[in-house]
Amino acid sequence: MIITARLVAAVTLVARLASEAPPGAVPSKGTDSFFADYELQLSPAQAGASPLLWRLPAWRFQQELLAFYGWREDCDKSATLRPGLPCPAPPLNTALFVLQLPEEMHQQMLKECPGLLLSSMLLTAEARLHSDRESAHALFAQADLLRRRISVPGWSLELGVRWFTTINQTLSPELGMASGCTSSAFDIVVAHCTEDLAWLKKMDGTARIWVYEKCGRSVLPELSCLTVEILPNLAMESLAYATHVLRRYDDIAKFTIFVQGNPHEHASQTLFEDALGSLKAGTYNVPFLHLNARRFLSTTSFCLQDLHKRLFKSDPMPDKFGSYCCSQFVVRRDRIHRQPRDLFDRITKLLLGKLPLSCVQDVKYDDRPRIAVSALFEHMWHVVFGEEAVLPPRSGDARLPLFARVDVAMGELPDLYDPVQEAERNNGR
Repeated sequence: MIITARLVAAVTLVARLASEAPPGAVPSKGTDSFFADYELQLSPAQAGASPLLWRLPAWRFQQELLAFYGWREDCDKSATLRPGLPCPAPPLNTALFVLQLPEEMHQQMLKECPGLLLSSMLLTAEARLHSDRESAHALFAQADLLRRRISVPGWSLELGVRWFTTINQTLSPELGMASGCTSSAFDIVVAHCTEDLAWLKKMDGTARIWVYEKCGRSVLPELSCLTVEILPNLAMESLAYATHVLRRYDDIAKFTIFVQGNPHEHASQTLFEDALGSLKAGTYNVPFLHLNARRFLSTTSFCLQDLHKRLFKSDPMPDKFGSYCCSQFVVRRDRIHRQPRDLFDRITKLLLGKLPLSCVQDVKYDDRPRIAVSALFEHMWHVVFGEEAVLPPRSGDARLPLFARVDVAMGELPDLYDPVQEAERNNGR
């Protein structure tokens, strides 16, 4: 009883509602259980326990890997017909973590548990085929050489070899994709408010870039295909996204990346850069990909139901909505054109307050102008762009290429691990 009481007290102390609201903001009565990126952060010391070390059980990684390979073919065949079909997630986060470990640990694994290292190499090599074929082939060759020298029973490494070979043979980069300031294979739309946009230099010359200034004009990096437009500081990033589609509806690139001024605040940099690399290589063909890490609970509310009715009128009302937090995604042109231009005109007017909406603002939670309306669209943008009301988690979505199935899932350690961001932290950036 004493241990239980101490644990409950610790949970009470560290429970928090992760949100975009300023410090000290309190949701109004009736809304506190809806904003659903709720999490408990537990410190072992607060619970009366010793600090915990990271543990990476090889058996669990092996089990998850073989489950993924075992069901993969069936899941791939049925993914288009049943997008919500739960399929085993690839333990890609763990594989990326393993490859980031020091060389001496890799040598230790080769002696003690070579399957853990070689499987991680094969899975990661396949994931890189879309964005960096040269490094993918180099990693595969290294893993294949080692597996021929070392006996690794029980890991079914031949499955990793077979899938790498299959994807490598079937993945055909699209040739002749237009790239320039008048027409482009992909566009980047940035909702900007004082953030440092130096990261856009990596895209210079490969995409058209639109920066929608929400907080007045600022000094921007010199970019060859940059268009700057001024918007009122209302409705956060949603106003920039809707305005862009409305104004450019007849000139939408094959793919559009919709992001905020600091995309890596919410998105895995690994996923973001892999998607960008795949777009540059011409191997990308995903209709809709959410880029962010935090996931909302699936739920509904009067506010969401009201918004859905105003957008889609007579369409059936979903029982619940589910997606990732904070609205950053890549959308293919046909998904945008699936909706009439008039819809984006109505979205823009709703965001500006020119059309009625039952739920307008919760000033006790966050008084930034019309942020509450933009927050509703965090649960709705994927529906606008042709996805089911509950967007499948990336890790279990067999419609996605392997690199895009990076996600947070039980058994992947450490939680929310991103090797690119980790390397930047280690380098003191």
